[in-house]
Amino acid sequence: MAEKAVAEKAAAEQMAADKKAAAEEVAAQKAAKKEAAAKAAAAAKAVAEQAGAQAAEEEAHADAVTQAATDTLASAVQQARLKLISREDLQRAIADARSAAVSADSISAAEALLSKLPAVVSFSQDWLVKSVAITRAEEIGGGSFGTVYKVRLGDELLAEKHFPVKTEAAEEREVLERRLRREFRALHHAQHRSLCTLHPSPN
Repeated sequence: MAEKAVAEKAAAEQMAADKKAAAEEVAAQKAAKKEAAAKAAAAAKAVAEQAGAQAAEEEAHADAVTQAATDTLASAVQQARLKLISREDLQRAIADARSAAVSADSISAAEALLSKLPAVVSFSQDWLVKSVAITRAEEIGGGSFGTVYKVRLGDELLAEKHFPVKTEAAEEREVLERRLRREFRALHHAQHRSLCTLHPSPN
């Protein structure tokens, strides 16, 4: 009788231990699932934040490009109204503005000026003189775009500007030529006793 009671007690204890172990295993599985879900949610949040940051960066870059093109077009329009640039220069600015998604109103305002501009702006070659005929006197000033010297041509005092070309690359020379032409056009329209007047040829 005693042995039976002991056996029943042992069986009950074993059953209780098995139930406890099963409950602990279920709790562990739930905890593992919860932890996995939390990690997945954190990973998804990180991906979303990264995507959002990338989208914001791309939007900011696009806005910057658009703003730069808008400013460039506005400057071109201002120069076009003063006839300081050619039709080709303004067309280039309009094309850049279109590719940068500048507002249609700004582009339309620029296009309205195209017919009022010359296809190209040329200057008389009568200005050109041989350097051997010039006597350089002294340096007047200089900057990133060149150096200006006081020179003598016969009995006349003039200003001679030297433009540095550090390479024979066609692209750099083209950029320099465009800058030079813009400066010539600006001087042509400027009126001041301290500035020489430049006169473009009729053609």
